[in-house]
Amino acid sequence: SISQYYGLSGSQIAVGTGTTAFSVNDYRLAAPYMTAYASGPTSSAVNNKANISLSASFTFSSAVSITEIGLIQPTCNCLYAREVFPTARQIPAGGQLTVTWILKVNG
Repeated sequence: SISQYYGLSGSQIAVGTGTTAFSVNDYRLAAPYMTAYASGPTSSAVNNKANISLSASFTFSSAVSITEIGLIQPTCNCLYAREVFPTARQIPAGGQLTVTWILKVNG
């Protein structure tokens, strides 16, 4: 499948508490907090364009302010993508957060 071609099988999604601005030189989250294996990837293709979706859910035992997320390929410990939120996501103790990453590939 197209998602296997891009090496996304076995990917992880990480959440963190760092506030360092995004840089093309990023190789990890600024302050990793939790990591989970992503479900999927699932893909769909139409007219040489593809959407590849990965998702992971997190449950937090204590309250936390999540400010960054990352998509990681653990085999090479490569950071495929990183996003820093303009406003922290406040997660209460016992709360959950689901992150869905959609990659758009134009052929």
